[in-house]
Amino acid sequence: MKKSTCTILYVIAILSFFATCYSVIYLNKKVELYKKSMDAKQVILKEENNYLMWKYDDNESSWKNLYNLNELKGKDGVNGKDGTNGVDGKDGINGRNGIDGKDGIDGKNGIDGKDGREVEFRVEGTLIQWKYTDQSDELWNDLFDLGTLNKNSNSSNENGN
Repeated sequence: MKKSTCTILYVIAILSFFATCYSVIYLNKKVELYKKSMDAKQVILKEENNYLMWKYDDNESSWKNLYNLNELKGKDGVNGKDGTNGVDGKDGINGRNGIDGKDGIDGKNGIDGKDGREVEFRVEGTLIQWKYTDQSDELWNDLFDLGTLNKNSNSSNENGN
């Protein structure tokens, strides 16, 4: 090739190289500016009243509904088959009898009571009467009237019942 053609190609290659470098630098600056202009904010999510809600960082006070979670539920599936009954477990062994406790000590004997008064009985007509032996003969008390034991009474039978 001629020297002038080589020089022209050489100049074109150098100019292309610089143009490419300039384009890369220019695009990088544009990307950086674009990134700065985006100023991405953090998004916070929460669930409340069966809604998925969102807002930007904690400086923002109002929450916005994003999606009703009830709408995410699909149709009920078909009921599964009942499982087979399990095998009954083996009965446990009986426990041992406990040891009898020792006998308690006998209580104290009670104090003898006062001697009672003696009583006399007598039959006076159809009456059985009683009185204490140390009382006078005028103080007899009626205990039972034998006249109430009449065998002809409707309330009694042949056996005296």
